Amino acid sequence: MTELSAGETRLLAGLLGSLRARARYAGQPLPAGFDELHMKLAMSAAGHQTDSTTTEFDMIDSSDAARILGLSPRHIRRIAADLEGRKTGRQWMFPRRAIETIGGRNG
Repeated sequence: MTELSAGETRLLAGLLGSLRARARYAGQPLPAGFDELHMKLAMSAAGHQTDSTTTEFDMIDSSDAARILGLSPRHIRRIAADLEGRKTGRQWMFPRRAIETIGGRNG
């Protein structure tokens, strides 16, 4: 197995982020596992350890968190630290269980 350098990992994470943004803008679906791969690469590029048990269903982005909590994505980003958010590349990711727990308390 070939290992990627730090620069190659950052480049690939950036490319996946760009592809993700373009697909969302065009309303096109992404393949299963895409978000998980992007998150792992972005975390690795930022120097974080990636947890192999994390799946794409365990982490959600600020738009999904906003929908669950009934808040705007902008407000979610403002309070990201209070919601156990982690910035991966240019995107905030949140543990689904934490957001759903808070949503259950507020609902």
